[in-house]
Amino acid sequence: MHRIIEEDIRNICKEPLPWEELKKKKILVTGASGFLASYIVYTLMKCNFYYHLDMSLYVLCRNIKKAREKGILFGLSTGRDVNSIQTLLKDWHIDGLVDIIVGTGGGEIYDYKLDTYKEQYPLDGQLIQNIVEHYQDMKVNFAIPENGILYAPKDDELIQMLSKADHVPYKVVNYDEYLTKPKPKLIIVCQEDYMDQVIARSQTFHNDQFKSSSLKTASVLYEYMDPRVTKTAGLIEALKLHDIDIKDIVTFGDADNDYDMTLNAGVGVVMANGSEKTK
Repeated sequence: MHRIIEEDIRNICKEPLPWEELKKKKILVTGASGFLASYIVYTLMKCNFYYHLDMSLYVLCRNIKKAREKGILFGLSTGRDVNSIQTLLKDWHIDGLVDIIVGTGGGEIYDYKLDTYKEQYPLDGQLIQNIVEHYQDMKVNFAIPENGILYAPKDDELIQMLSKADHVPYKVVNYDEYLTKPKPKLIIVCQEDYMDQVIARSQTFHNDQFKSSSLKTASVLYEYMDPRVTKTAGLIEALKLHDIDIKDIVTFGDADNDYDMTLNAGVGVVMANGSEKTK
């Protein structure tokens, strides 16, 4: 920080203002990459330290690059696997701007700053086989995202639709051979008007040996994962690497699988087109 700005902020903090009124408050500053807003952010941070205010400060900005220059971490928390996200960053025009990826709904973490990768709580292959068998007579297909590829047991319009929509290639494999090892999660793909039947069928699935959880993640997608895999769990693991508490971050989400992180973040923002559950 420039010495003149540092001096300005020190002088502002010394002003006889009612700083105590900010004690333990949550403060959201928008447009934080701008000149005046960034002054406000720096001042509040300094006053929080000087006066032991124990307040929580959240900042929003449209310019990711400027925000990162100010020490703010930018991350993506998504149901896609880490590898496929990495291949899409350039298409999304944010290549080089992402610090952390929480992928596979919380089952994978990649930290660009620390060059660290971690995966947690995959589904057992036998469990996936049992789930597939449970839906075998229905008008669905299946996909397992791994290493930037969607692995499906058959080729049809459903897997083609998902591959095209997500810009991720797919590969047809023999699930009997493919599922000899645990996999991140299982996606069930169907037509939108068929989703109610998929959800109804999910309520009759049970496995005595393995635990799983499931939910609708899009109008045509229903997913199974380990019950411990959530975006909140993934974010907590990623934030530990930087000594950041989840209550000190802002999240943006729209789908049902964003519900838990929206609830647990310091500030959880739901998009206007978000699901009713997350709203």
